[in-house]
Amino acid sequence: MALTKTWSIRNLVSDKSDGYVSNVWWSLTGTENGKTVVTNGKTGLDRPETLVPYKDLTEETVIGWVKAKINSEAAAVIDELTGKTAVQRKEDKLDVKMARLNTPALLTENPFKGGS
Repeated sequence: MALTKTWSIRNLVSDKSDGYVSNVWWSLTGTENGKTVVTNGKTGLDRPETLVPYKDLTEETVIGWVKAKINSEAAAVIDELTGKTAVQRKEDKLDVKMARLNTPALLTENPFKGGS
């Protein structure tokens, strides 16, 4: 089974006067075979020229803003060298975390039995 990756929003900071969302706390969760790994982060957002009313925000919209900001802050040379965006590299880290989770932490064998 492939690792399923899901972005979600944990918290927002917004200006009550106009609804501008300035900071977003997010989670990137990976699930595979009943096991879960999570990466959390915080992303600051620039004030856009046109604001979406706070009541009209969706999680999908805010996740899009977060991903765009993460990608815009990444060094272009890394994107060029890896062929991946910063968001894709964050998602790839879940694969590494899951691989570690799936690797047994203890060796349960006796190397001295059955040998020569």
